[in-house]
Amino acid sequence: MQGRAPDSIRIRVTEGIGMLGLAISIGLITYAAQKRKGSKKEEGETVTMQSGQGSNSVQPPPLPPLQSAPPGASLQFDLLRSLRVEVQALQSLFADIRAGLTSRNRSEEWIQQRVSRGECLMQKIEAIGGRSGLDDPNERKKDKKDKKKTGDAVEPFVEWASIFYLRDMWERIKASPLVTASQVNASLKPEEQVHHLTLLDTHCRQIVFEVGYSTIPKVLDGWLAASHVGYYIPFHAVFEDEVPVPEDRTKILNYLALSPKVVREGLFDVANGLVYHFSAKRPWQWASLLTLMMAFVLASVFVALVAHLYKGIPALHIPAQQIAQLPTSTDQESNLLIGWGALFAGVMIHLAVATAKRMQSQASAPPVIAVGNLLPLINAKLGPILLKLVLALLGFFGLVFATGASNVTLLNFFLTGYTLDSVVELFGATAEQRAGAQVAALKQQLSGAGSKGA
Repeated sequence: MQGRAPDSIRIRVTEGIGMLGLAISIGLITYAAQKRKGSKKEEGETVTMQSGQGSNSVQPPPLPPLQSAPPGASLQFDLLRSLRVEVQALQSLFADIRAGLTSRNRSEEWIQQRVSRGECLMQKIEAIGGRSGLDDPNERKKDKKDKKKTGDAVEPFVEWASIFYLRDMWERIKASPLVTASQVNASLKPEEQVHHLTLLDTHCRQIVFEVGYSTIPKVLDGWLAASHVGYYIPFHAVFEDEVPVPEDRTKILNYLALSPKVVREGLFDVANGLVYHFSAKRPWQWASLLTLMMAFVLASVFVALVAHLYKGIPALHIPAQQIAQLPTSTDQESNLLIGWGALFAGVMIHLAVATAKRMQSQASAPPVIAVGNLLPLINAKLGPILLKLVLALLGFFGLVFATGASNVTLLNFFLTGYTLDSVVELFGATAEQRAGAQVAALKQQLSGAGSKGA
């Protein structure tokens, strides 16, 4: 009996482990089944819109293949972009009529088709409704909960003010005699036709601008979410088709840059028309700052090690006399270390002066300088900042090897940092010339040795 006791304990432990594994397996299978059931339920849902006669089941149309669907894109978002396409088609036709490439009477049926489709889109946009524009986040959450309770499955994408504005511009387009008349009256003079075409072009442009202002932030969110941190989007090149007028694109870019958190992870460079991607997570932002600090420390340590070579490099059997440009005493070593700090100060002062000049040139709307944007700025532009640090090292050693450690002054280091890009370009051209001369001399030596051997 005493010999069998361990066997019985072993059997009970094995049975317990088996029961525990069976329970875990059943739990995992149940969780997977519920997950699959929930996903099928979400895929099978359709958006229902209430109209005057009844309810219509509408499936959101896919976005164009160039621009991926942004997160949380609603049906109203797609309807607005479709309306923009119809309006731009009408605008293009009116431009052809004004240029004499076609006539209005020849395009009668086509115009009516576009107007009918645009009116259908406007009605669907109005049926969904608009947001109230509440600024309080708690009120926004409460408004969403109320809509879920009432069974409203479609969340409005734009505010009511934008919908009213779009309806007003659309009614003006429809009221134009070039759109409503089945055949243009012969009494309509050519200058009157030009006047109406100008008005139609203005109204179409206003609709395109309003739709772009409402939908472009969501498109930017989708592009930035699919890109890496530090990636930038050329705003004018990407949205040239959606908003063809450069002045309107610049106005939208300024609006988005001055509106906080409209684009969640976008940092705007209005002067160059770029939108940089930064991480909204604070740990990643602090990690970028720590990386930059470590890079500067390593660069400074490298400068200190090179400056300490006034005794030569014993490991490589290189005496100090063969490196004449490097320091030959402790005092010169200290001057090089202070010179590295002066060069870095020149770079920082150059950035400050450039920002001050930009503020003076844009006195009506100077650039926003917020301390809270420092971490996102470093996170988004860590790559260019590190490249600037490498260029600073090149400028530093280029100045030292060009003039010698005994001849260089702190003012030289400071001016090198202040005009870093120009100095690095100059040193690069000089290095290329010297390398070309060395290669030419080496070729001559090799050719001479070959002729002697022959």
